[in-house]
Amino acid sequence: MPPRSEILEIMNAWRALAASTETSGHQVIDILGVHHLRVKAGRLDGEEALLFGFGGSPRTTTEVLPLGQGFTLSLTEELAAPGEVWYTLRRRAAGDIDMFGNMAVDVLNAVLDFQGSDPTARLRLFLNRVRAWQDFMRKGQHILLSSEEEVGLFGELITMRSLIDAGLTSSATAAAWRGPYDGLHDFVLGAGGLEVKTCARQGRFIARIGDLEQLDDSMVRPLHLVAVRVAQADDGQSLPEKIQEVRDILAGEFEATEAFENGLLRLGYVDALASSYVRRYVSIDIRVYVVDGDFPRLFSANVPSAVTRASYDLDIDTIPTEQIDLIRALENCGAI
Repeated sequence: MPPRSEILEIMNAWRALAASTETSGHQVIDILGVHHLRVKAGRLDGEEALLFGFGGSPRTTTEVLPLGQGFTLSLTEELAAPGEVWYTLRRRAAGDIDMFGNMAVDVLNAVLDFQGSDPTARLRLFLNRVRAWQDFMRKGQHILLSSEEEVGLFGELITMRSLIDAGLTSSATAAAWRGPYDGLHDFVLGAGGLEVKTCARQGRFIARIGDLEQLDDSMVRPLHLVAVRVAQADDGQSLPEKIQEVRDILAGEFEATEAFENGLLRLGYVDALASSYVRRYVSIDIRVYVVDGDFPRLFSANVPSAVTRASYDLDIDTIPTEQIDLIRALENCGAI
């Protein structure tokens, strides 16, 4: 999502209000008004805030509102005219101003990018995006992904594109991406799953298996391991470019795009820092294995009962079982 010139008004408004002689109470400045959406920047008792007014008579949610570590979200009934619902996104006193600014810009961009006509759907997108930020902050994410996290996300994006090329619809692919949502496996397709491991190192492909459940096919069947090897190359793609490639494929699919964007945020990717990801990668190969009785792995049933938790390294290059392609994996899962 590219930055918009209107977004600069938010920061300018906060600065202007901070310079005001008023030091308490509620101060607001209109930022924009588009079809069924009004936005105000404000300082409420000294803290920065962004106020969203949703028109078109959207149905309000009865769910508990998101509550992040650095912000609050509240229903603001005193501003609402007939047919409107207003919410206030407000920085907590201990919340980092730069983080809150990034969140405010991102949430506003998401709402402005909404292409549908259902006002309730736009409101739901807003609340889901705020929840994604809540999860991001609760996990204590660093602003930038580590190099290992960057490579891992790149491999999952390669897998997403490959699944679409193999015949899975773009909306089904986005819905299947469950890793960011604390899923046991990166992709869940019916009763089956795909676990993705990505390697950018030269030499042997060593995959880290995080726990005994990750390759336990008694829990998810059929289960597949997808091994993606990438290499750094000047003519490759950066992570933001790969993300944009998937965004272009999902364009027009509202629910798929929403799930994808929230998944990126939950993993720790923030658009405002896209220029920080300068490494470029090319895909070398993708190997797919069925995880069954012949596949080398540790799981609860084949380790001593006293072993309740373990992680281990798996040498992908020495796996003796036959490789399949993603089309076969999708057929195994009944997805195509």
